[in-house]
Amino acid sequence: MSALHVVTFLSVAGSMIPASKLVARGYERRRDFWTRGSWVSFAGVVSAELLLLSASVIAELGIMLGMYSRSSMGPGARVVWIVMALASMFGGAILLSRTLRWFAYGNPRSPFRVFPLARRLGPGQDPAR
Repeated sequence: MSALHVVTFLSVAGSMIPASKLVARGYERRRDFWTRGSWVSFAGVVSAELLLLSASVIAELGIMLGMYSRSSMGPGARVVWIVMALASMFGGAILLSRTLRWFAYGNPRSPFRVFPLARRLGPGQDPAR
């Protein structure tokens, strides 16, 4: 295991401390206002974002253990693997940070909605207005 891998895993572990503070702050602000449906929706979205991040960690472990070497993968498979690993890493990190920031600092009285614009509009209303 190289020093770079150790630093990578330590930085991931270190980022959990501020994230846990955001979760605690958001929970304290919203526990009296949210319904069970809001909590279930929020947990589902955060779980999906964590799944994206865990896919990038699994890809990193695959590199460390030598599962993805030049001899075992063709050039096309290597490109697909790199794009998937980067997309899951950046997508999961960006989405999770935006969700946790909204959870900690957003309006506590508003329920969590996966698609807020679609649920606010009534039938026949134009979203452009």
